[in-house]
Amino acid sequence: MRTQSIIAFVHQNSEEEMQVYFDSSLWGCGEGQPCDTIQMVHARFMAGGKERVIPAIYHFEEGIVFDLLTIMDEIQIKAYYDKYRDWEKTVSELSEVQIQKVEQENPYQNVDIADIRLNGTKEIKQICTSGRWHIPGYQNVMEEHQLCELTEAYSEYLKEDLSFGCQRIQVYTPKAWGKKPLHAMQIRTRKQCRTEVLNLEAEVNPGEEACLSFVHPVTGERHQVFLYDTEVWNHTISGMELSYVIGTAELVPGLPPGDRLMFDSSISFTKRDKGRRMGVGTAAVIGGQAGPTAIFWAGCKEDKKPRHGGVLTSCFSRPFLSGEDAKGVFCMTGLEYMVREEEIIQIPIS
Repeated sequence: MRTQSIIAFVHQNSEEEMQVYFDSSLWGCGEGQPCDTIQMVHARFMAGGKERVIPAIYHFEEGIVFDLLTIMDEIQIKAYYDKYRDWEKTVSELSEVQIQKVEQENPYQNVDIADIRLNGTKEIKQICTSGRWHIPGYQNVMEEHQLCELTEAYSEYLKEDLSFGCQRIQVYTPKAWGKKPLHAMQIRTRKQCRTEVLNLEAEVNPGEEACLSFVHPVTGERHQVFLYDTEVWNHTISGMELSYVIGTAELVPGLPPGDRLMFDSSISFTKRDKGRRMGVGTAAVIGGQAGPTAIFWAGCKEDKKPRHGGVLTSCFSRPFLSGEDAKGVFCMTGLEYMVREEEIIQIPIS
C-alpha cells in the first residue's frame, strides 16, 4: 500500500519542464539523457536553523538528483550586504580568517551534507553538490535562463523578487537502484562552526615563554594561552628550506569540545637570483596541528604535563627562511567554535 502511494507521485518529464541531468551542476547539461522520471515530494524541513524545501527527486539509472531550496530572510540579507557592501574591494587586505568570518556570517549557507540514507540503507557511492543564489538588488550569480528555469519549475516556492538559494545534490547509488521510488530519506549534516578573529601575536624565541589571552565569544569566559617548550623545527616545502619555532600551548581553562585555536602558518618572501630581486612569493605550512606539528607532538606529549592546570596542545610560529635568525612569531589568528552540532534529519516524503 505504501509503495503504491509513492508510485503515484512519479511521472514522465515533458519537454516544457526543466531539463535535469545526472549532474550536480545547475548550469551544465551533463552527460547522457535528461531525467524522464520525477518523484514529486514537496518536502519541507529545518536544517541549520533555516527552513528548506526539496520539491522533487529526479531518478536516473546511476542514482538520484534533487534541488534543495532555501528562502532567505530579506531583513537579514539587507543587513548583511549593507554591512559588507564593499568588502570585496578590500579582500586582498584581509587575512584568511577575516575572509572566513565574512563568508560564515552570510545568512545563506548550503546544507553541509555528510551522509544520506535512502529507503533506510546506506548504499551510497558518492555525493556531489553545488549551489547558486539569487538576491535581487544585491547579488545574483545565476544566468537569466537559469533563474527562469528554476522559478518556473518551482513556482510554488519561488515567487517574483524573492531571495533564495538553490543547492543541487547528486547521489550515486548502485546500478539501477536510483530508479526505485523513495519512501524514506535521511540526511546527516556536519557540525556548523564560526570563526572569531583574534590576530594576537607574541614573539617567542627558542627557550623563551609568553602568554596571550582572549574572551570566548559564546561563553564570555577569558582564556589564557601559555606558550613554552619552544624549539626550532626545519621543514622543506616545494624545495624551499623553511624553519619555524614549535612548542607547547597550554589553554587555561580548556576550550569547549569541538573548538580549536588557529595559527598563521604563511610566509611572504622576496625571490632573488644572484642578489637581484625576481618577485614576491608566499609559502605556507599545510596541515597545521595535523601536519608536521603533530609529528613533533606525538613524540613528546607523553612526557609533558601542564604547568598551569590547563589543557595542552601543539603550536607553531610563522615560518622563516632557514639560515635567518630564529624569531618565533606566534600569530593566533582566530578561534573556531561550534555553533551547531551535526543534525540527523528525516526528510518527510509523501
